[in-house]
Amino acid sequence: MTYLQFIYRHPKRLGLGFGLTLFGSFGQTYFISLFGKEFRMAFDLSVAGFGTVYSLATLLSGFSVLYFGALIDRFSLPVYLTGVISAFALATLGLGLLPLRSVIFLFVVIYLLRLCGQGLMTHASSTTMARDFTKDRGKAISFASMGHAAGEAVFPVLAVAMMLAHCVVGCGADAAFDAAFVTVAGP
Repeated sequence: MTYLQFIYRHPKRLGLGFGLTLFGSFGQTYFISLFGKEFRMAFDLSVAGFGTVYSLATLLSGFSVLYFGALIDRFSLPVYLTGVISAFALATLGLGLLPLRSVIFLFVVIYLLRLCGQGLMTHASSTTMARDFTKDRGKAISFASMGHAAGEAVFPVLAVAMMLAHCVVGCGADAAFDAAFVTVAGP
């Protein structure tokens, strides 16, 4: 069976796997790093200070995946994904509250982004593909994994374009030039 036939036969299940890895991009380092300067400025952190917060949140989220990842075996997939996606949404909403100037709040937001985005959404995608497909397991996992590449290709460009659009309206010419350079040169 070709890939196109495989996708045609299982669009919902494969779409779920692809979507989980795609939207897990918001918890990946390459995406969060786009906003490092803004995080450092908002919290008056040095590069090393922000790196420490980010490293500790990432390390803790990595260890937390051992516990929270195992819950996919105890709960139904809809219940599990509702919890993961809700926590991820809470973290992304928390980004809007970051001007509260609490480094602890920044730590919690980064922890949840890393845990739910990079960790649990990717884990749920791989686990679901492995469970749902016995005969074509490799095809299913490889298709779902393409969500990573799609996210890497699309989301940083969109984020920088949005920053550029904001800067053209509300920033000085230097900031607009910097944003345009990053858009053209790539992340």
